[in-house]
Amino acid sequence: MECLNCINSTLSDINCPFCSKSFCSFSCLETHMICYHQSTHNLKNNIYEKPKISRIHNNKLPKASSISSPYITYGFIARNLIYEKKYDLDNFIPELEYKEPIIIGSGSYGKVYLYRNIIDNKLYAIKHMKKMRLLRSLKTLSGIYEEIYIQSRIFHKNIVRLLYVKENCDSFDLVMEFSNKGSLFFYIRERNYLTEKESFNFFSQIANAVYFLHKNDLIHRDIKPENILLFDNNICKLCDFGWCVKLDGKQRSTFCGTAEYMSPEIVNKLDYSKEIDVWSLGILLYEMVHGYSPFRPKKENFNAKEVIDNIKIHDLKFSIFISEECKELICHLLDENKKKRYKIEDIFNSRFFKKYEEKKLFFPEGEKKMDSEIKPLKLNNNSKKNNINNNNYSLYLYFSQKKK
Repeated sequence: MECLNCINSTLSDINCPFCSKSFCSFSCLETHMICYHQSTHNLKNNIYEKPKISRIHNNKLPKASSISSPYITYGFIARNLIYEKKYDLDNFIPELEYKEPIIIGSGSYGKVYLYRNIIDNKLYAIKHMKKMRLLRSLKTLSGIYEEIYIQSRIFHKNIVRLLYVKENCDSFDLVMEFSNKGSLFFYIRERNYLTEKESFNFFSQIANAVYFLHKNDLIHRDIKPENILLFDNNICKLCDFGWCVKLDGKQRSTFCGTAEYMSPEIVNKLDYSKEIDVWSLGILLYEMVHGYSPFRPKKENFNAKEVIDNIKIHDLKFSIFISEECKELICHLLDENKKKRYKIEDIFNSRFFKKYEEKKLFFPEGEKKMDSEIKPLKLNNNSKKNNINNNNYSLYLYFSQKKK
């Protein structure tokens, strides 16, 4: 039999207690229960026999949203860390190219390798980070522990899963989902810009992920195309939780993120909260439909100071081909006044979203049908590297094809 959630072969002892359907793993079972049994399900210890699955945060499912939108899907945050045995490092073998392990990403903290799981025969990304490199880069180990604790507990269809973590005396090994179609950054660069229809597909999914984070009092703080990975069926997922923090009712003041995606609050060194993620979503949507960010430097060489000055000037210009609905949403997302800026809930009620609801272009279930299917990458250790200056490197992929 096949798992109803991911179409893998199922294990006979993992069944839904409400509808008796079979699943391949406890994570798939939990996802199914969130989607189909929200009104009846309350995870308690006495429901499951051993092995028990982790309980939902606060022992209950998320409350029903006040927003009625087909683009919102629910996930949950597990109370405790839980890893499946099949993701143990002993069950992985490296993919080789000319007898060398294939490297799919690199940064100041370490490298990301391509591995195959011998149990399900699927490819995964394993990030290997040296502790000394982390300390030399002024990244505290407590920050890494926080990143691991947050991301490994999150279950959401538009957020990359951290499946397993092993800590040694001198390093960390993180097992994550592998994106066989690269990042949104290279996808945009390859096409120069995206159509509004295609932009909407990706944007609605990332807005869905951010909505989930904000509902759980988390802010990502580094939303950008490089941190959005593309999967089969035109699904995209948010990754890299190195700057993600839990608010706990407090404002933040840390200067962090990527210059072109920083909000006015950050560049002016003011306290901020969830509204900085909304600003980043505005930059993201602008970059998808134009092919470049709105406050980019005019000079060829990157200049962070010029970017920050442009953010403060806030001279927002649009192409004549952008629709009024799209312009309106971007302007609300990039409002300099954070009190007037859209909240994440407002995005789903915008005219831009309603436009596609009326045309019935959303696909809440099944395959996302787009103008063109994203082609898988050809990985090769001898390929020309697309160098990006980012210490948080999030599975940046190397292309064998030429970059346009």
